[in-house]
Amino acid sequence: MGCNVLIYADVNINLIDGSSVWLASLTEMLSLDDELNVNVLLKNPLTCDILIHDIVERNNINFIDPWEEAEHRGDFRSILNRKGCDYLDDVSATTMIQLLDEEEKFDKIIIRGPSISYQLCGEKSISKKLIIYITNPPAHKNWMNSAKLIEMHLSSYLTLCQTEMAKEVFIDLLGNSVELEKIDILNPMIPD
Repeated sequence: MGCNVLIYADVNINLIDGSSVWLASLTEMLSLDDELNVNVLLKNPLTCDILIHDIVERNNINFIDPWEEAEHRGDFRSILNRKGCDYLDDVSATTMIQLLDEEEKFDKIIIRGPSISYQLCGEKSISKKLIIYITNPPAHKNWMNSAKLIEMHLSSYLTLCQTEMAKEVFIDLLGNSVELEKIDILNPMIPD
C-alpha cells in the first residue's frame, strides 16, 4: 500500500521563487519512491503549472486544490467561504489538514511555515507524524518565537533544517530543550 504523505507549505506554487521551487522539488523527489503517495495541499488555486507541469500527472502525486475540492465538498466550501480569499490562511489550512488527515490517515505530514507548524504541533493525532521545516532560524531569536520553536520541535516527529549551519543555529536557539535525534538536514534538492 505504501506510505501516505501530506505536504503543506506557506508558499504560492504559482509564483516562481525559491520557496515554490523548494515545494515542487520536494514533491518530485518524494515521488521518485513508488512506495510513497505524495499529497500536496495547495495554498492558492493552481493558475500556473510551470514548476509542476512535469510531475502533475505522476500516479503517486495528488495536488489538492481546495477551490476545486470545494465544488463537491461542503466542508471545504464553508472553510473557503468564511474568508472569501484566494489563498489559505493558517486557520483554514490547519482545518483542512485536520479534515484530510481524518480521512486519509497520513503516515507523515510535512509542513513549511512557522505559524501553521505551531498550530498543528498541539494536535496529538498530528504531532506524532509532523515533520516541520524551519527556514532562517535566526529570525526566531526573540523569546516568544524561541518558546514557540521549542514547543514545535518537542511536539513534532522531526525538525528539518536546510543546511548544517542552519541546524547549528537552530540547536543554539533551543539550548537545553533540543532533542538532537529529532533534527535532520534537508539540503536543497538539485538534479543528479
